[in-house]
Amino acid sequence: MKINKDTEIYGQTATLIGSIGLLSWLIPLFGVLVNTLAIGLGVYAAEEDRDGLAWVGIIFGGMGLFLTILRSGLVYYYG
Repeated sequence: MKINKDTEIYGQTATLIGSIGLLSWLIPLFGVLVNTLAIGLGVYAAEEDRDGLAWVGIIFGGMGLFLTILRSGLVYYYG
């Protein structure tokens, strides 16, 4: 199976954006957008990714999205 160069770049980009997303959970709207983008790119690249960077991007994006939603919920609940 030939690895598509674009898919490899999407996997690397998903990991980078997922890492940024882990730091951006303090700003709710920005955190949701960045982490959703990381998950989307990771899912797109996961079909042909061999080195696992797409899965790392999906996991980082998922953790960042969870933290963003948790923080938003706690701020809403406690005021």
